[in-house]
Amino acid sequence: MSAQVVQNFLPVFVSWAERQPFLRYIKTALLPSYIQEICPLPLIHLQGERPLRWPTVAAACLCGCVLGLLSGGHMLRCAVTRSRRERGFFSWGFAFLWYGVMCLGGLFHHCFSISIIPGSILVNDTSKAARILLLAIYGGVIFSAVFGSQAVLEVLYLVPMVLAAVAGVWFLWRVNTEASVRQTSEATRKRIRKWSAVVAVGALMAGGGILGDKWMCLLFGANFSMLFWAFLGCNVALFAFFPIVLLHAAQQGKNPNLKQS
Repeated sequence: MSAQVVQNFLPVFVSWAERQPFLRYIKTALLPSYIQEICPLPLIHLQGERPLRWPTVAAACLCGCVLGLLSGGHMLRCAVTRSRRERGFFSWGFAFLWYGVMCLGGLFHHCFSISIIPGSILVNDTSKAARILLLAIYGGVIFSAVFGSQAVLEVLYLVPMVLAAVAGVWFLWRVNTEASVRQTSEATRKRIRKWSAVVAVGALMAGGGILGDKWMCLLFGANFSMLFWAFLGCNVALFAFFPIVLLHAAQQGKNPNLKQS
């Protein structure tokens, strides 16, 4: 079933990948066609209602929606109302908020990864001009997502997703490095390391769900195939990123020199 999900979501990329021998081999190895028959689309037939597709994914999406909206709303409120403003709060707030909307099924999912990038590299988004510029970029992406071709949609999803992953790893490295070399309490360093480990677990869940899709399907059924682990892993990673961003912002406030580094 996962092969069909990927085909429906990224038809241009899949069509190109199937013309490349190496990528075609990887796709066949990870998402073999026989799994389609063994793991059909999971459905729950509710009395008097249309069947609910992907019930476990629906539960993961609901949790992600609540996580994203609450966390993003808190960060954006802090970014706008606090007299002392930390770099990246505005961008991270939008990243969480758009993740919640993505889980709800909105078009803003194309901005999710894009907003992580300036938040992770600590772009100075504390000024009004910088925020207007970022909002203009997000608006341009949304416009392209609505009116662009399928190829444009896939580029907007795949390229920022890869860049966001790299930026997120760099952000974790920087936060842990600063906590080690700066005047940071041992308790704070332990909390940062603990939550960084949880982010890594979430990333492994999402990535492992892709690599082990056929085995998960054979062992647990289609409800626990790649799509479920992708959403659950992202939920876990973002749940852990939230306190890391807050801890880093608090550390910036205690040591203003961090903002200049």
